[in-house]
Amino acid sequence: MRYLKTFESMVDLASDSYHRRQEHMRTLEDMSLDLLDENFIVEVSSEVLSRDDKYIIVNIHKKSAPSPLGMYGAPRFDYNKIKDTLLSMVSYMESEGHSMSIEVSSKYVHNTIPVELKEEELYLKYKPEVKVNYLIGQLVIKFKE
Repeated sequence: MRYLKTFESMVDLASDSYHRRQEHMRTLEDMSLDLLDENFIVEVSSEVLSRDDKYIIVNIHKKSAPSPLGMYGAPRFDYNKIKDTLLSMVSYMESEGHSMSIEVSSKYVHNTIPVELKEEELYLKYKPEVKVNYLIGQLVIKFKE
């Protein structure tokens, strides 16, 4: 009987965690509605790698018309266009106890590279003195529970 109660409490914790994650995802989707009006695509998803590795991922990129160049022809955007929404999302998720990591597409290709948010601006993680001052094709935020 003791093991049954332990199992039930674990199921309750997992259920609470799932419902909180779903609520956070809905809130992030609501926060991104203004970007949809500006021709952006915002994808909010959940990734559970293990009991201790749970993430909410927000992927932001610009809508594009089909291009013969494929991904290389994908449109890029200025960070300032999404800055207010990003800062609101970060503030909300930090207040909920989540840590985060951010990646943006690099300057010349669409591979993502890690960046840090300092004083509302993005800087390259491995060259902290270099500010991201180029147009980006994609921004990915991973919020860790």
